[in-house]
Amino acid sequence: MMLRYFNKTGLKDRLIWHSGATVIGYVTVLHLTWAALVSFDGAAMMTTPLAALAHIFGYHWLLAAVFVAAAICATAGCMFPVHISGLILMIPQQAILITAASGAMEAILSGMYPDGTMRWWGFILADQVALVLLAPAYTIGILSFHNVWRRSE
Repeated sequence: MMLRYFNKTGLKDRLIWHSGATVIGYVTVLHLTWAALVSFDGAAMMTTPLAALAHIFGYHWLLAAVFVAAAICATAGCMFPVHISGLILMIPQQAILITAASGAMEAILSGMYPDGTMRWWGFILADQVALVLLAPAYTIGILSFHNVWRRSE
């Protein structure tokens, strides 16, 4: 099914699709890495991106399971690049990413890391800007991967 899609599209459409796939793959690996970190060391839950999620889910094993489940959903969503069900399967990963980014924004605006370390907001922004920008980039990535902007044929 995917091969037929590529045979009908031009290079521009393929590049847009691949950029979406790259972002989805990166976030999937990020969430699996976070799952491993919180599984082996519960202290990782107090890092800036994970503190908001730790507050919601509480136990480190539950948070690790949520990360793995979201990664599995996103991987399954990649199996359906031109169907709405594939897009829906990306929502758990997007929700986790937005929650982590909002925790980073909270630290930036308050000038304090979750562990209580006070820093100038610009310092925390420089430290967390990649995560904050990754949330909207992921949204654009999944929309382009699932070809939301395709022309009607």
